[in-house]
Amino acid sequence: MYIDIGVTIGNRVKLENRASIFEEATVAHGVFTGPHSCLLNDKRPPAITPDGALKTRADWRAQGVVVAAGASIGGGYGG
Repeated sequence: MYIDIGVTIGNRVKLENRASIFEEATVAHGVFTGPHSCLLNDKRPPAITPDGALKTRADWRAQGVVVAAGASIGGGYGG
């Protein structure tokens, strides 16, 4: 399991094995995240800047996801 900085996790949340929750995510109370699920923070995460340079942490603007209370996130494929 991976929980990044700036993540908010509610009460009675079940995070299955290998779930990854990235920066700025908010997971409300009573949420279930299945095995190998991934909550990302960028809809289109390019590796390079417009001028072709490799992106650094300073180039990144996280756009956190919000998971509502009682939601279930299905598992990803880990094969």
